[in-house]
Amino acid sequence: MVQFRGISPQYVFFAASVRNYRAAALEFVREAGDPRCVGRAEVERWRRRIEQVRTGGAVRPAATSTVNVKIVGVRAFLQFLCGRGDRSDNPAEGLKLRREKKRLPQPIPPADVTQIVAAAQESDPQERAVAELFLGGGLRGSEVALLRLGWVEDREFLRVIGKGDKERLAPIPDAAFAALRDWVLQAHGDEESRAAEQRYGKDAAFLDLCQRRPQQGAFLSPAGTALVDPSVKQPRNVVYKAWKRVCRRAGVPEYNPHRARHYFATDILENGGSIAVLQKALGHQDLRTTLVYAEVTRRSLQGLRGYQSRPRMEV
Repeated sequence: MVQFRGISPQYVFFAASVRNYRAAALEFVREAGDPRCVGRAEVERWRRRIEQVRTGGAVRPAATSTVNVKIVGVRAFLQFLCGRGDRSDNPAEGLKLRREKKRLPQPIPPADVTQIVAAAQESDPQERAVAELFLGGGLRGSEVALLRLGWVEDREFLRVIGKGDKERLAPIPDAAFAALRDWVLQAHGDEESRAAEQRYGKDAAFLDLCQRRPQQGAFLSPAGTALVDPSVKQPRNVVYKAWKRVCRRAGVPEYNPHRARHYFATDILENGGSIAVLQKALGHQDLRTTLVYAEVTRRSLQGLRGYQSRPRMEV
């Protein structure tokens, strides 16, 4: 178990998923016994057990996503043992994942977005940048947490390294660019960037700093360590907490940041973006994943460059 880290190297970017898979494998070992000896009967018994959850004496069906994560984790763990020579077969190989019910995305209501934007203006620079990237860039939590300066392509786009270590271009509206710029110059600025700012302005100083220090993580832990540093545990939680502080300040529910991504997606479609362009901006492999947003919006046209998240934050 010490060596088992989840699925395969290309998924290491999403540390939270790896932790969930490893936790599922540990749970399976505690229940089923020596994983080198378990057979199909033990696997099926474990499968029936994870289908239900006991809460306060009551029994209810487990969430489909939770069951599927556990199956994938155990299947990968037993396959790992096969590859290491500890087993000759994988008794979990035939386990089928549950089919999830189709759920429409739930964007943050525009009225609440207005309040979040206003509250972000009164927040500290890191919190403001985090909120703007969630709303204006449609980034995932791990992508915001692990953002490096080298991801800044220009004033309009970030070159994001996302799920499955895949690269994509994500838009960065003016307000998000300004918020990220102000935070980075404050947190990571040096003599050269300060001189450039005086001579050429903030934008030029920021872009130059990003080119000179591409591996520098943008966001910091409460201790002042860059979130990209391996010593920082659960870096995504740092930006989630920053986001939730802004929500509290705005007097709105503490929305999951992924709902900001849903807002970003539906806002693009409402303002003329095409499904194909949205697919690229979100980093979806399967177009069907993106098509669900067409069901919660009215118009779908074309284009993305120059897109500005609404409502706009003052720069």
